[in-house]
Amino acid sequence: MKDVDYSLNKNLETLLDLCHGLDNIPHGSGIDDRWQIMAMPNMLVMQNAWHLLHDSGYYMDNLLFNVKIPLDRPHDFTVTFISQRLHRNSVRYACEHGVVDCIEQWMEEWLDSVL
Repeated sequence: MKDVDYSLNKNLETLLDLCHGLDNIPHGSGIDDRWQIMAMPNMLVMQNAWHLLHDSGYYMDNLLFNVKIPLDRPHDFTVTFISQRLHRNSVRYACEHGVVDCIEQWMEEWLDSVL
């Protein structure tokens, strides 16, 4: 008989139950698309896009990203851009202007509020 880690199941249930609130991010936050959520055996993978604006305030690109949340250590999540639709200049611009930092901060705050 296989041992089941019930804490992982509880974390998955909790996160999935609370994911519906993710679409209530305020307009203008940079994340305006609907979340795609996939439950993996030990991880929750969440996908969305960041609407990147350039310095003049016009839309520059729509950068797809994943947030991978390990169920046993939810605060050890990672944020990565999905490379298939990326433009090299947009990624560089996003990194220089702290987009990953913003996504990480927002995810930390969300996890703190739900766990």
